[in-house]
Amino acid sequence: MAKFHELKHIVYDILKEQPKTRGDDYLLTLAVIDVYTEPSVSLKMIFENHSFLKLPSLESISRCRRKLQKDFPELQSQYQMQKIREKEMQQYLDFAKE
Repeated sequence: MAKFHELKHIVYDILKEQPKTRGDDYLLTLAVIDVYTEPSVSLKMIFENHSFLKLPSLESISRCRRKLQKDFPELQSQYQMQKIREKEMQQYLDFAKE
């Protein structure tokens, strides 16, 4: 579980500092891998040696993003935030009509 808590902090910082990663798992994964590796490491080396490098799985990174975005709505992508605002606006309009 300690690994997940470490990953959670890394993903949180990335989502907060790099808004483009909020709606793109590839960009988020790249940013997470950059934390764990040197810039000179090739993609091939990363995929072939992910266990040796002790990299988190792609699924773990994605799951962590979804959990953080659920807990911290401000870390959601602009598209997700727009949908939430539209839903809240509709709820308010429904309330106002009553």
